Amino acid sequence: MPAEDLQADLALWRELGWIRRLEEEFARFLWRLQPEADERVVLAAALASHQLGRGHVALPLDAWLADPQGFLALPPHHHEPASTLAEPARRHQQGLEALRRRLQALTVADLAERLAASGLVDAGPGTAPLVFDRAHLYLRRTWQAETAIVASIARRAAAGAPLVAAAEVRSAIDEIFAPAGDPVPGSASGPDWQKFAAALAVRSPFTIVTGGPGTGKTWTAVRIIALLQRLHRKHFDQPLRIRLAAPTGKAAQRLTESISAGWLALQNAQGLDAAGAPEPASTLHRLLGSQYHTRRFRHDRTHLLAADVVIVDEASMIDQELMQSLLDALHPATRLVLLGDKNQLASVEAGSVFGDLCRGAEQLDYSQGMNDWLVQVLGHRAGPDGEGGLADQRVMLRRNRRSTPGIGELAEAVNAGDADRAMQLLRDPERAELAWADGIEEPDDRLWDLLGNAYLAYLEAIEQSRPTGDQPGQGEIDGWARSALAAYGRFQVLTALREGPWGVTGINRGIGEWLDRVKSGGPAAAGAGEWFHGRPVMITRNDYATGLMNGDIGLCLALPHAGQTRLRVVFPKADHSLLYLSPGRVREAQTAWAITVHKAQGSEFDRAVLVLPGQSSPVLTRELIYTGLTRARDDFTLVAPSASVFAQAVGQRTRRSSALADRLGLRV
Repeated sequence: MPAEDLQADLALWRELGWIRRLEEEFARFLWRLQPEADERVVLAAALASHQLGRGHVALPLDAWLADPQGFLALPPHHHEPASTLAEPARRHQQGLEALRRRLQALTVADLAERLAASGLVDAGPGTAPLVFDRAHLYLRRTWQAETAIVASIARRAAAGAPLVAAAEVRSAIDEIFAPAGDPVPGSASGPDWQKFAAALAVRSPFTIVTGGPGTGKTWTAVRIIALLQRLHRKHFDQPLRIRLAAPTGKAAQRLTESISAGWLALQNAQGLDAAGAPEPASTLHRLLGSQYHTRRFRHDRTHLLAADVVIVDEASMIDQELMQSLLDALHPATRLVLLGDKNQLASVEAGSVFGDLCRGAEQLDYSQGMNDWLVQVLGHRAGPDGEGGLADQRVMLRRNRRSTPGIGELAEAVNAGDADRAMQLLRDPERAELAWADGIEEPDDRLWDLLGNAYLAYLEAIEQSRPTGDQPGQGEIDGWARSALAAYGRFQVLTALREGPWGVTGINRGIGEWLDRVKSGGPAAAGAGEWFHGRPVMITRNDYATGLMNGDIGLCLALPHAGQTRLRVVFPKADHSLLYLSPGRVREAQTAWAITVHKAQGSEFDRAVLVLPGQSSPVLTRELIYTGLTRARDDFTLVAPSASVFAQAVGQRTRRSSALADRLGLRV
């Protein structure tokens, strides 16, 4: 029977670690729905499910048939444990032969015809579990999410924003962007892209602001808020309801700090109305009202979020499903401003929505109508008239004013795919802010000395700032906790992988053992049980009982109490408060001497060390290298046992399959 033959092949591929058990069960489900289903349709469906596990929202037929092996296997840190196989080489060859047999002589046209004829597949709206659209095979929910995002953006563009007189907007922009001890981070010789972003945000209810670290995204957001509030208050008694959000707690905390500091500086310089100050940022899940044990949110199409303006930072981290939920929860007239870096890693879950929305953003393609508006409010156009569309709703900030020149140059080289230039910069002795830790081919004492000494300084710093006396007040304890969190945040080890000697687990264990040897018997011994004074931890799963979210980082500290000490884990919250918990209440957490680059998104550190494995991996991409190095403000070190692995990573782009950019009419 064809079904039994395919199930046997799927079982073999699962044993080899090429697919998950989920794909086997999905194939069985489809055959229960339609016992006579074409086995090649079922195989394509299983691979579409498998692609979702790899971050893709659909299976592109042409790419799959051109490189079938490239569409098997997940990144190493997603692998389910494989069964112990006898004669692994022979079984591996059997797996390849089964794949070739399944796809032998199959063409895109043939498979498209089979999909169109199948009762398991629709060409669009319907009830079938699969959708074949634009030469991509989708699971229905991913197709619905993609088309819903497109429809929502289209509705927002059609709704438009209440137009304010151009002269009024121009006057307000000139006032708010006037330098007053807070210089505009634009280029003196080129366009002021921050002003462009503000002008676009006034005209459109949907604005995308992209740019690398230090290009002034949150600086610009402060002025967008001030501009919108000023224009609104001239016509209404109440200020705009403005909500700030980010995908993670850490990113929300940083957004709150940046916006609050920027608003205070602007308020002092220009006497802004304090009533218009934005509230502290929250996570997107908290903003939308996540509901325990469900994928649904309290705010949706039937219960819209009460907000006039929503500004979301680190938007590259938003996956397809979360972006759909965000757009569904907003009224079409609510202004949405997305801030992010289009060159960063895509979301952990499926989709690369922000990257797709920013496709071609470096090319100016504003419509004649938008250029005419820019002339009225800024005095000049962006460039020649183009096609407009989504291009009229986005701006790319280009000048980095924060990170050191070496880090900025290295980021440019990596983004350009120029591995030779990147290696030259890393090995240039004149660039003290950059380093390549040569000669470390195995995780040994040379590596632990490099990484451990920085954390040794952190442990000593928290001891030196410890409150004196047996009964310090809560203010003293809070001050110490904040000082400890700041000390930890100055340095971070980043890895590409979760598992293995070069991954988070191996690096964390090595650093912990090194610190334990060095500090043995001292006040900050690093290995005294699971919970110890100074232990940094990262939350690995949302905990609605405590309010801790996946990715939140805290520190275990021995707090003075009644003449003794007791261990408490302290977490910084987005509103600047601190949360103290007993270790027993922190259930889903791991030690965070090292964290993955993915988990570091939304964070910045004075110094960062990026550790790459000794062998190539599908997860080693240009975007990962760029994201890792741009977490560092002042000092970046690369640990790469192999120059060829680094070069290959810089040359390898992250490609996530979807038709979102095509549906939006963007360059693909």
